[in-house]
This record gives sequence, structure tokens and C-alpha cells, in this order.
Amino acid sequence: MGLRRAMKDRQALPQPAARGMTCPTSSRAAVLRSSRRPRDAAEAVLRRCAMTRQELWKQPLDPAHTLTIVQGDLTQEPVDAIVNAANAYLRHGGGLAAAIVRRGGRVIQEESDAWVRQHGPLRHDQAAVTSAGALPARYVIHVVGPRWGSGDEAAKLRAAVHAALRTAQALRVSSVALPAISTGIFGYPVEQAAEVILDAVADAVARGWIPQVREVRVVLLEPEVARAFVRAAQARFAAP
Repeated sequence: MGLRRAMKDRQALPQPAARGMTCPTSSRAAVLRSSRRPRDAAEAVLRRCAMTRQELWKQPLDPAHTLTIVQGDLTQEPVDAIVNAANAYLRHGGGLAAAIVRRGGRVIQEESDAWVRQHGPLRHDQAAVTSAGALPARYVIHVVGPRWGSGDEAAKLRAAVHAALRTAQALRVSSVALPAISTGIFGYPVEQAAEVILDAVADAVARGWIPQVREVRVVLLEPEVARAFVRAAQARFAAP
């Protein structure tokens, strides 16, 4: 009976893309709901799947800037700076923020706490910078996206993306990677968030705000979220 249950548990959780197995095509939430494994084990499978990094869409925005959509693990992306979807008090207790601290080390949380003590809660149009600890990136840029239903969500999300990119420019980095800000526990619909985030990136390039930041990536762990961003990019940047 124990062996049979163990086999059923193994089948309930999609396996990483290795030795002929396929990764889950549904969202993280759906995988976690359907799995009989502990949440940490389910998250581990999702992250192992994300280790099979794929560039799904790439296009120049102008002769000096490239936008790339990647399905993969933001914490492992080889860029100068990654952007964290944080809360106003930079308490990195869950989701992407917690993964960044787990991978990068407690120094990220400690520097975040120091930032809040000095500056107060983070606004939508601000960004906080910490070191990246043990991550491949040099910096973590923390921004706060809006909660869905809070009002004026698109403007707040656009402000957060602009704050992240302008901070990357101030740091004089050449590459930055963004997540799907606000689409996790903040509940922003993925399709709408994708349109706002990609448009905000294009706007920052068009306004000449980020001449140093030549490569912008959007790195997404969940396959269905990555596909939504690809669709939004194809629509937003379609040839006339």
C-alpha cells in the first residue's frame, strides 16, 4: 500500500525536463494545488524545470536596445541586475522575493531592512537597491507593484517598471532582468500585466531614459505566464 501511494504521489507532480520527462505546462498555483508532495518539493520541481532556460522571443527595440522574453529562473539569470517584485516594507517572506533571499543569502534582507529604516516604505515610483549576495547578478533592484483592485493599477505598474529601469541606468549596468511584477499574490491578471510591463519598457527606451541598459529581459518561471508575455510582445511589437 505504501509503495502504491508513493508511486501515485510521484505521478501527481510533473517531473523536470530530463531523461525524456516533461515539465508542467500549467501555472505554479495549479501545480501546487494538484501535487500531493509538500509545497517545497513542488516548488523545487518547478525550479528544476526553469533551469532548462529558454529564450522564447527576442527583438531589437532600436539599434542599441534588445528585449528578450525568457522562460527560466530569475534568480539564476546571468545579468548585471535583477528586479524583485517586493512589498512596501521589503519583507521578503514569500514568492519570488523569498527565493531571491534563499539563493542570494540573508545579506539581501538585511540591506533591505536598512533601506526601509533610512527611507521608509517603498512607493510605486521608487526603487531600492541592495547587493545580490551569492546570485549571479551584481544588484537586486526592488520595486513595489500594485495590488489588483487597489485602483489605477496600470499607472502604478508602469511607474514601478520605469523606476526599476531608471535605477538600472543610474547603476550604469548594461543588462537587467524583470519578473512579471504584481501577477503573484498581488493578483494582477497576467495578460494585462504583460501589456503594461512591455509597453513601459518600450516607453523607457523611446524616451532615452536607459542608454546604458542595452539589454532588457523579462524572465518568467511559469510556462503559461511566459507564453502570455510572448503573445503580448508579438502584438505590441508586430511589424507595421
